[in-house]
Amino acid sequence: MKLLKVGLPSVLLTIALALAIRAPSTSGGALRTAAPRADGVVVKCFIPLVLHGHLPEPDSATPAPPAAASATASATVTASATATTTATGVPTETTVPAPTTTATAGAEACVPSKFQGPVDLTHLPMGDALVLRRDQGDKQPAVGALWLCGVPPNGRGNDDASDWSNPDGSWDFHRKPTVDGRVPFVSVFQAVLDGMGHRLITGNALPSTPAGVFPIDPQSIAYRYDRNPSHIEPHDVNLTFDALPQAAASPRCVTFGATGISLTGNAIYHGASTLGNDAAAHEMLDAYGGQSDGTTTYHTHFLTDELLDRLDTCEPGHSALMGYIMDGYGIYGPRGEDGKILSSKDLDACHGHTHPVLWDGKTENLYHYHWTYDFPYNVGCFKGTPVKPWN
Repeated sequence: MKLLKVGLPSVLLTIALALAIRAPSTSGGALRTAAPRADGVVVKCFIPLVLHGHLPEPDSATPAPPAAASATASATVTASATATTTATGVPTETTVPAPTTTATAGAEACVPSKFQGPVDLTHLPMGDALVLRRDQGDKQPAVGALWLCGVPPNGRGNDDASDWSNPDGSWDFHRKPTVDGRVPFVSVFQAVLDGMGHRLITGNALPSTPAGVFPIDPQSIAYRYDRNPSHIEPHDVNLTFDALPQAAASPRCVTFGATGISLTGNAIYHGASTLGNDAAAHEMLDAYGGQSDGTTTYHTHFLTDELLDRLDTCEPGHSALMGYIMDGYGIYGPRGEDGKILSSKDLDACHGHTHPVLWDGKTENLYHYHWTYDFPYNVGCFKGTPVKPWN
């Protein structure tokens, strides 16, 4: 079985994808559907079409999903995130795609960013002074800081945030330019439990959300500040985590490359740029808080409303799972147990805490990270032992 890698005429591709959407296939192609996960996350994924010498036939027994499912947040196609195993312990393939907001017939669509309440993004703390570097003598992490092992020798990016900075030293998200464009990608993201205590994650590192135009358009406002020349390419993702992660004897400093992987299929990066400054405050990001880099990897630095609305829910209380950090622990949205929005001061030095959360359909008293709107945004250090990122 080979994934289709050659170009098709646009008409044929349209027909093929239309048939695939009408006929979810057990062969691994098309758009798969299943019930929502036990932890309340609604998920979806577009799987590359797999051809076996012919186009898949429509399945009259399977109703077609809403026509707008791939383009809007008003309807979704879902896929299960809980792996099942055969009697021999070999896991069946389970697709874990990117969640979106949903609508019930006759009811208003769930919009998590509205459900959680307003967040002041006009006075965000500048994180430059909160970047700690072990290679410069910072031996321990600290609450509200990012503990880096070091920075690349030839880092590049924007180092001037003065046009959207406030007199008090904070920065204003709404005044900061955004990378234009909504470029669609075919994202592959799968997570299975192998029945032997491991979580296996594979994919192509492309986002199920649209992305901005990268390289940044020279005619855009964003280009005036950040002439990011990087484009976006797929990458082979093959990660193995413990199904129930364990804390390391001591926290680990954070490296560059992927810090984690989002349920949207793309990389999560920590809060610093390769210049060692606050990446979200300085670098030009798209509507989903993402960008590309010198490894041609699309990644997210900041939790925008668009990203939150794809991944979180409108269920009261704790936010939903949004991805996995490279030590295997989950990263959840910005709401804590009481449903209130968390900030860095509510979390430990690694930007997480321990309490019961939904994990693989069960409630586990487990350490986990949170996205927040203040620096360092996702992780401050690794609580567990990280695996090597794919990039």
